[in-house]
Amino acid sequence: MFRINIGHDKIAPVITNACLVKVIAVDARNHGDSPHTAEHTYPHIVEDIKALMENLNIKKASLIGHSMGGRAMMLMALKYVSIS
Repeated sequence: MFRINIGHDKIAPVITNACLVKVIAVDARNHGDSPHTAEHTYPHIVEDIKALMENLNIKKASLIGHSMGGRAMMLMALKYVSIS
């Protein structure tokens, strides 16, 4: 997964400045510069984000998303209560 190229790059700094938090914006699999795979389900996206958080040593986070990303973050919050 790679940093998103358009759209969210304008929103992330606003959230960072308004909330004084670090924002990590990512492309979901099969979007933008992220790898494209045959598998593309909400559970796959959730596991991608969980792996990213583990790789970055992030133990807890506020998860937000728009449309598909929002639904994936809701599933992640339900599946991994201790993270969100």
